[in-house]
Amino acid sequence: MQYSKIFIFGIGGHSRVILSELLLINKYKSIVFVAHDKYPEKSILINNSNYEVINNLSKLKDSYDNNSCGIIGIGSIEKRILISNEVSSLIPNFKWERLLSKFATISSNVKIEEGTVIISGSIINTGTCIGKHCIINTNSSIDHDNIIGDYVNVSPTVVTGGSVKIDNASDIGIGSTIKNNITVGNNVVIGGHSFVNKDCESNSLYYGIPIKKIK
Repeated sequence: MQYSKIFIFGIGGHSRVILSELLLINKYKSIVFVAHDKYPEKSILINNSNYEVINNLSKLKDSYDNNSCGIIGIGSIEKRILISNEVSSLIPNFKWERLLSKFATISSNVKIEEGTVIISGSIINTGTCIGKHCIINTNSSIDHDNIIGDYVNVSPTVVTGGSVKIDNASDIGIGSTIKNNITVGNNVVIGGHSFVNKDCESNSLYYGIPIKKIK
């Protein structure tokens, strides 16, 4: 479905990246930012253009209609989970957009769930499935038959081999490489520029070349 209005949740750096990708696609008549309750302004100036800001979720409910959708422009996994839950509780039928950059290369049989963002330069290869509200960031390379859960962060220039599995809410640090047939559990953090050559246990931190479990 084509939506005429899109809400970007967040007003930080990642939300501006989202905005730049949306402007390249150029299919929305209205782009509105949604900030936290303490944000005092009703508009925000970005690249000489003024955008409306909603700073209260009750106002979001009044502004939302069947021609609206949303995307979360926040890098924090915990905050993305919180926002998606709050919005879904407030507006049960809220529609989350999938944002696929005009400058990403995505195979035709890749499955990407709602709320996920694929940023410019990324390559997503055949047979891969990506869950809800993920960020596949700039110049990432996701090889064939990967399974990526919900709320996963894949940082810029990350490379994965074939048949890699990354479970929910895990964060893969910038410039890291994951070899083929590796499983990364839930809520795992991989430090930047690491080489992941073994499976990673849930709720753990790994770092190094090759990785070592830090805690």
